[in-house]
Amino acid sequence: MAAPTFRSRTRAAAKPKPRGKAGAAAKAPAGKGKRTDAPHGRGKGKRESAKAAAPAKPAAPAKPAPRGPLGGKQRRYLRALGHHRHPVVLVGKDGVTEGLLGAVAKALEEHELIKVRVGDSAGDQHEIAAELARGARAELVQVIGRIALLYRRRDVEPTIVLP
Repeated sequence: MAAPTFRSRTRAAAKPKPRGKAGAAAKAPAGKGKRTDAPHGRGKGKRESAKAAAPAKPAAPAKPAPRGPLGGKQRRYLRALGHHRHPVVLVGKDGVTEGLLGAVAKALEEHELIKVRVGDSAGDQHEIAAELARGARAELVQVIGRIALLYRRRDVEPTIVLP
């Protein structure tokens, strides 16, 4: 009877076992290699050679944050951020006044993104939200019911980075 052999504690030292006819090549995951021959004629062979022939594009320089109207992805991002916020400014029966615009401007400077609740007696919520955005030099992100979401990027150390 042969003497027992002790196995190494690490698998790296052990010899790999052969895997059928293909050996170690059968172990490679599908779609990971640069396969140029396809047995059924629908492989990546032609695409891979076309990619290799195309010149590489130089990296685009980083663009500064846009200062114009908000895009769709930016609005979606701001809506997600504003979902859990509570209204900071309330619009009463007097509507939009100088004092209210000052309060909105101060809140936007502190928070960048605020919710404004428009009271029932104030008038049409869409018109008031648009007027508040114009008066405070902010972007109107959305109006849902009587709640408006306003955004204005802070000039010094902005906390919200738009996508």
